[in-house]
Amino acid sequence: MTTRPFVPPPRVPPPEAGGGKIAVEPPIAAPVPPPRSIWGIVLPIGLIVGVLGFIIAMYVSGQRSLATGFAIFPLIMLMSMGGMLFRGRGAAQKMPWSQLEQYRREYFARLDEVRGEVQEAARKQWEHREHSHWAPSELISVAGSPRMWERRQGDPEFGVVRLGTGRVDLAMTIDKPQIAAASKIEPATGHALRKFLLEQRHVRDMARVLWLERSPGISLVGEMDAVRGICRSMICQLAAFHSPADLQIMIVTSAPDRWDWAKWLPHCQHPEARDGCGERRLVFSSPADLEAFAGDDLLDRKEWTPPASGLHGGPDPSAPPLWVIVDDNCGAAEDWAGATGKRGVGRVCFLRLAPEVGVGAGLPATSGVGFDPDTTYRLFDGVLRKRVGVGYR
Repeated sequence: MTTRPFVPPPRVPPPEAGGGKIAVEPPIAAPVPPPRSIWGIVLPIGLIVGVLGFIIAMYVSGQRSLATGFAIFPLIMLMSMGGMLFRGRGAAQKMPWSQLEQYRREYFARLDEVRGEVQEAARKQWEHREHSHWAPSELISVAGSPRMWERRQGDPEFGVVRLGTGRVDLAMTIDKPQIAAASKIEPATGHALRKFLLEQRHVRDMARVLWLERSPGISLVGEMDAVRGICRSMICQLAAFHSPADLQIMIVTSAPDRWDWAKWLPHCQHPEARDGCGERRLVFSSPADLEAFAGDDLLDRKEWTPPASGLHGGPDPSAPPLWVIVDDNCGAAEDWAGATGKRGVGRVCFLRLAPEVGVGAGLPATSGVGFDPDTTYRLFDGVLRKRVGVGYR
């Protein structure tokens, strides 16, 4: 039987990623009524008291004509005018209801325009990630397509896998305005701004990814069939988008039959070693078997160190292939000490599967490389949560 090597065509460029920066205006300041002068209160009261006193005096004295008491009216008029002047002081600072309503409409219109730009950036960000990180059910269509094995050493998405979907921080930066105290802002516009900032800073239902080269090991904790399903999804992603010349997959399990499907992947076959069935399958029944076969290569690699680049961006294209070694809850912590070392091995990511995190008699390896809090993920009701201290979030 002859074979024909697969030569991937030029990579299909991803769509434009959302980003940039946008500013949001502060809410409207609450219109504050001007402080009332003491004279604005005293003069109207004095006016009322004067009128009532004048009427009572006329009634008590028996007068029925205003001729003799007409002189009091100029005084009353002066008091009335003074009251109006003091009460009207600061009226220019007041905001009529119609003007306040107009300001609200203008603010809401501007906020809608900003929301439209933010959602457009979120759409671009979602499509950019969806281009490289497909749903597991869609991976079968990658085989034989121009997208197959498109990620090579040094590619920005090399070694990055999808763990699921969820909320991801928006790539666009939203400049928050200086917001006064709640008592000093207009309630409607203040509530609209708070809701805008809470709702628009995340992109929902977006692929959540993990860069395997960023940590020496990762652990998936939970019901074993479920975490094996997540691991299977990760392996399928790696096999679909990475060449076996750049990435190799090794599996250590006490039940090799459970991983029969993986041993036929070219990534799970040694490029040189052969046996009676062809290329040596990289499935081992214990950590000791792994060390017996690949121990020299593990020793030749340096101790793991954090990559110099950021979230994405692979290493030097001349670097050795990336190894992903799956620990299917096999062996105790001391059995893995020789393979993982104290801090991990360079260009190797150990993917550890376990039902619980803890160390005790008879328990498998649930400590060491991959079981640190910042690299441990527990499955709760179908949702992966990252371990933080003694809890998960």
